[in-house]
Amino acid sequence: MPLEIILPSFYESSRNSKDIIISILTRNHPLSIKKVYNKMRSGHKYGGTFQSVFKSIKELQLQNILMRAGKEYSLNPNWIEKIRSFANELHRGYFEPINKEEADISEMSLKKEVHKFEFNNLSNLYFFVKNIEKSYIDNSQGKKRCLWIMSHYWPTFLFPHEEHDRGIFLSSKKVNYYITHKSENALDKWALKIFSGKGVNILCKAGISERSDVGVYGDWVVEVYYSESFKNIHKYFREVSNISEIDLSSFIGDLKKDYKIVVVMHKDKFVADQIWDSIYKKILA
Repeated sequence: MPLEIILPSFYESSRNSKDIIISILTRNHPLSIKKVYNKMRSGHKYGGTFQSVFKSIKELQLQNILMRAGKEYSLNPNWIEKIRSFANELHRGYFEPINKEEADISEMSLKKEVHKFEFNNLSNLYFFVKNIEKSYIDNSQGKKRCLWIMSHYWPTFLFPHEEHDRGIFLSSKKVNYYITHKSENALDKWALKIFSGKGVNILCKAGISERSDVGVYGDWVVEVYYSESFKNIHKYFREVSNISEIDLSSFIGDLKKDYKIVVVMHKDKFVADQIWDSIYKKILA
């Protein structure tokens, strides 16, 4: 059964109010909304209003991430257990491959090799993939290969600070990293400038691949599928010919909306090689 879960960012640089709230309540609980707000202002340089924090806390409560006792809030133990179970399953699937010599092929569960996850917004997706990426780079031996084929590059607009730090991290690790795009529009080109000079190979080229929103980390393949409503985001990229033309507030507002997103991860060297080789040949062409 797919796992639908809200994943927080545990990065101190996060500017997302919900991430900061979760981070604070991870260390200090229970707290009133006023105390949470004061800690956000003093410890996280949060510039939003009290009303915005109030709204975020209420939304987290509705999502069963927070629980209330009187005027104070803390993390919901059921949500914490989901996070723990999710992390354990992810670790088992990523770092503990099945011993095929001992397994009964007819009874073998694909859970160890194929994983399906459901998310309800781009923030959850972004930090999920970022953590997978960092884990692969930090724990893999020898030459590393990382590749993303995307229709459009939206992360920079939502997470500029995280993307800047990500570029520095990739540069420090000297990873053979490629980001390729199926289009050559103004928004993608602007967004990808954040990786300039950081050793990330960028290629924006129409028709680069029949695949879309697929990542390769070594022998792991990560496929991302968006709900029909996400097409509205693609419309921005298609129609804006200059970055100055975009209504940034409206665009980012749409990026922050809820979308059903399904991620399928599977370990398959043959498929990973096919994707890598098809793109690499076009890059060298």
